[in-house]
Amino acid sequence: MRFSTLALAGLTALSASTAALAAPPLLTPDADVLQSGSCQTDLALRRLRVGVPGAAAEHANTQTLSGDCGLGHGFQLGLSVSRGSALGESAHSFGLQGKYKLLSLGQNGPTVSLVGALSQTRSQGEWDYDGGEIGLAMTQRSGAHEFHASLLRELPHGGERNWRSSVAYGYQLNHEWTMLAELSDARRERPLLGVGVRYQPAALKGWSFGAAAHRQKTEIGDGRVTAYSLNTRYSF
Repeated sequence: MRFSTLALAGLTALSASTAALAAPPLLTPDADVLQSGSCQTDLALRRLRVGVPGAAAEHANTQTLSGDCGLGHGFQLGLSVSRGSALGESAHSFGLQGKYKLLSLGQNGPTVSLVGALSQTRSQGEWDYDGGEIGLAMTQRSGAHEFHASLLRELPHGGERNWRSSVAYGYQLNHEWTMLAELSDARRERPLLGVGVRYQPAALKGWSFGAAAHRQKTEIGDGRVTAYSLNTRYSF
C-alpha cells in the first residue's frame, strides 16, 4: 500500500491552517487573539513516518509558512502555505485561518474564541478544495500552567462531517522553557497524542522555538503515523 493512502490521516490531522491557530509546537487551537496592529509569522518543518507491520516504513516531509495579524475588535486573520512531498511527488496547500474573541474573564480567567480554517491543495496542476474546520477554543493561564481546549466541526469536501475535540497542557519550567502535552480524538478510536517543548529566549525578544512528536494510528491496518516537528515563531 502506498504512502499517499496511509499518510492521509496524519496529513489531515496536521493540517497547516489548523496548526496555525495554535501556539507552536502544539496543534490544539488556542483562544489567544492578536491585538490590533500586531502580527506573527510561523515556520514549521515536519517529518512524517508511516509504519505498518510487515512493510517497510515510508516517509513524507512538509514545510509550512503562515502569517497572522490582529485586525482589532477581537478579530485575527491569517494565511498559510504548505508544501508536502512523498515518493517523489509533491503538493502545495494554501490556507485561510481566523479567530474572533467571544469572551475574556481577565488575566487569570479563561478566554473563549471562535476559530476557523479553510484549505485548498494544488497537485499535478489541479486545484482541489480540501474543506475546513470551525468551532470554539478555550485558553486559561494560571501561574506556571497553561490549558487549552477546543471543539471543532470538520467540514471536509465531500466527506463525513465529524466533531473533533482536543486538550493541551503546558508547564513553564522557568521564564524560557515550557513542557507541553496534548490529546486529540481526531479520528475517534485513533486519537492523536503529542509531547513537546517550547523555548522563548529572553535575549531574543519576540522569538520562540519549539519541537514536538505526535503519534496516531493509521486509518487502515495496525500501523502508526509519527510526526516530528520543529517550529519557529516571530511576533512583532
